[in-house]
Amino acid sequence: MKRNFTILLFTFLILEGFAQGFVVDSFISNITISKNGTATVNEKIYVDFSESKRGIIRYIPYKFKNEGSTYKTDISGLQCNNNEFKVSSSNGNKVIKIGNKHKYISGKQYYDISYEVEGPFITSDSYQEFYWNITGNRWDATINNAKFNIYLPDDVKI
Repeated sequence: MKRNFTILLFTFLILEGFAQGFVVDSFISNITISKNGTATVNEKIYVDFSESKRGIIRYIPYKFKNEGSTYKTDISGLQCNNNEFKVSSSNGNKVIKIGNKHKYISGKQYYDISYEVEGPFITSDSYQEFYWNITGNRWDATINNAKFNIYLPDDVKI
């Protein structure tokens, strides 16, 4: 019985990954913080479509709450190299629809997204904290691997 349950669970997990029609094989975020406190973000997203789709939707949170306070960042300069994209805002997220509404794609795809963020810090009397949701929360797919690098100005001491 235990063996059947294990096989059933494994099958369910595999099917769950394909239920959305794609998986994110790798999500790599490189964030460079400047001396003036802005952050330049570059995301490299590797996706494998098991079904024909038009592209992906990337939700980037720009409004968040922490310890009873609400914070809002400004996101600008959005670019998505080699892909058509459309940007809107909804429920505290920048919504980037990436792809051509008249063209279906499948298999392995690569998305390179860049943008600037103003105000990604929480400041108190005793510390300053970089606060950023690197992958966002609203993916309709499994993210198999996520990695991030944060680059600080040379004169910043941690």
